[in-house]
Amino acid sequence: MLFEHRPQETQLGCLYLSVHALTGDATLLEHLPDPSAPRYYVRLAERGLMAFTLFCAEPPLPGTPAEFWTDLRARFTASNATGERHAPLLVSIPGGTPGWLHQVALAIPIHPDEDTVHVSDSNFPMPLECNWGAFLGSEYGEAHRVEMLGPLDVDAYPAGGDMPEP
Repeated sequence: MLFEHRPQETQLGCLYLSVHALTGDATLLEHLPDPSAPRYYVRLAERGLMAFTLFCAEPPLPGTPAEFWTDLRARFTASNATGERHAPLLVSIPGGTPGWLHQVALAIPIHPDEDTVHVSDSNFPMPLECNWGAFLGSEYGEAHRVEMLGPLDVDAYPAGGDMPEP
């Protein structure tokens, strides 16, 4: 997967740089100095996007266990009707500033013969790659938040069925 990777020049900007890496939307880069998470989510909505959470455990709770990633990869692989090789995600790991998380773009393999994980971490000058096993043992494999970008359009998602009786 090719990212629109850019290194981070200050301690701020990883929210926008990670989404830019996935979407290529350069207008996001205008907001690098703004650390406000609510304003970030509004800006995603203005672009017709939303980030929905797949996992969240704020520190000091432990991050994602290997089983989370294995199950997620299996679910994505099973539902991969288009033959995509990777699923793009936004992943937050402990940052350099105590109490802050650092968001990166991640692409996990979802094709049966693919094993490479791609990472766009704005703390590095170039994107990173590793195999699945190395990813599971890395800081990226122990993320505190995992989100997926999706369209901000109710019709893009299947309607839920009837709720079971309590």
